[in-house]
Amino acid sequence: MPRRKRRAPEPDRGACVIYARFSSNKQRDVSIDDQVRVCSDWASGHGLTVVATCADRALSGTSDERPEFLRMVADARSGNFGTVLVYKLDRFARNRFDAAVYRKRLTECGVALQSAMESIPETQEGVILEAVIEGYNEYYSSNLAQNTLRGMMGNADNCLVNGVRVYGYRTGADGRYEVDEDEAPFVRATFERVAAGEGRRAVVEWLNAAGSRNTRGNPWTLNSLRGVLANEKYRGVYSFNGVRKEGGMPRIVADELFFAVQATMSSHPRQNAFALCGRLFDASTGTPYRGTSGTGCSGRRYLYYSVPTGDGHERRYPKDEVEAAAVLPC
Repeated sequence: MPRRKRRAPEPDRGACVIYARFSSNKQRDVSIDDQVRVCSDWASGHGLTVVATCADRALSGTSDERPEFLRMVADARSGNFGTVLVYKLDRFARNRFDAAVYRKRLTECGVALQSAMESIPETQEGVILEAVIEGYNEYYSSNLAQNTLRGMMGNADNCLVNGVRVYGYRTGADGRYEVDEDEAPFVRATFERVAAGEGRRAVVEWLNAAGSRNTRGNPWTLNSLRGVLANEKYRGVYSFNGVRKEGGMPRIVADELFFAVQATMSSHPRQNAFALCGRLFDASTGTPYRGTSGTGCSGRRYLYYSVPTGDGHERRYPKDEVEAAAVLPC
């Protein structure tokens, strides 16, 4: 007999939760503060008590992968609040599909969505107005992304950093990569150790013991080390979204050493080796594919080639299918 869906408790109509968001690392927490201030004033003027504030920083509204947003939607079933209040509807979502899905989830819990800056009547005309606003928000976001990419491609033609952090380099005064003399010695020594036959696990232990940390400030792992060893930027090749320029950035490692390491990694593969690591690059970004794995509900292990897409996600393809479609040199 199917289980009956548990009904959410009746929400507290006098309570609201404020949701605020900004999408760019170039914005600051003051953006959140301004949104919360305006929403708090609106709530006070409409007889609502703010019981919680949820905020996502530097996370795009075109994606639903926002921790505080998802927590707020889940909490709607608690009955602790009857309204979600946003500065504008584009803070809730800039994707029409996400806006519809999560608005429906709130509605199922009896929770209303209100905009402090957009006066939308609770009539049939209001439904049309909301649809127009959400459509415009999605258009604006898509157009902004297109314009941003156009600007970044122009930057790439001039070999500018474009916000891509690479261990061993820093951003120079001209916006191009320059060698970071604190990190570059670790890069050179890493290539030299691997070329000399030292195991990659031993190299990871050495890096961590020496106090080196990867670009995210975390200890080195085999995966992050593999990304360094396969990165052509260290031999002076600039690449971004299909733009590839030899000599486009300062060299840290000589060609002979770089290719010696690639040969070493090919001749000493790891368990469940990914034969195309260091050989397979994303056509649009020039980023090398890496080997990853996942475990299904049945406990079966699946192997993939994956590459970051730059928006917090990754594309991945089954290992066997990729290798079957590839022609490897003898």
